[in-house]
Amino acid sequence: MVWMKYYLQVNSPDEDGVVEGNWTEKFDGGVPPTKWTGSLKIIRKYYATKKPVKYGQCWIFSGVVTTSMHLTT
Repeated sequence: MVWMKYYLQVNSPDEDGVVEGNWTEKFDGGVPPTKWTGSLKIIRKYYATKKPVKYGQCWIFSGVVTTSMHLTT
């Protein structure tokens, strides 16, 4: 299950992943998911800070997983 490796690397609670999920209306200390304009920006921010990027929802996770898979193949 190759996809699981990527999912775990992206999901913040698992393996100190790239994105921290937030399904509320409060996005203090981060960026509302609707404001992101590209998954590469999220990945670059993660590598610059070495901390999970705040915040993502389902479409953010899928974009970051897809981009991660493209970058490593």
